Amino acid sequence: MLIRDFSNVILKIEPLTQQLSVTVDEKNRLEVEVKQEETLLDVLRQESEELERQLTATQEDLTTRQTAIHELEQHRATSIERRRSLQENIERFNREKIELSQQQVELEQKQAELTIRLNNSR
Repeated sequence: MLIRDFSNVILKIEPLTQQLSVTVDEKNRLEVEVKQEETLLDVLRQESEELERQLTATQEDLTTRQTAIHELEQHRATSIERRRSLQENIERFNREKIELSQQQVELEQKQAELTIRLNNSR
């Protein structure tokens, strides 16, 4: 009976040993896969960090360019306003010049009249 029990136990151990071997092999395979996945994950993290650095640099460059464009637009607007103001001043000065020329002619005529009157009154 003992031999028979021993035989039964041996018979039960054999499939369990095989199952253990298969399970250990599967565990080893899964560990290798996990290591590969972790390695890939590390590479992806590094790439992500590099992309973030590039994005930051690009955003800084964009901000610098936007600032330069804004400054140019402000300078252009100021130049346009200055030119408009100068043009208005030129037009006003030309009108004043014409008015002053007319006044000069009138004053010269009055001066001539007064000179004639003065000479006639003597």
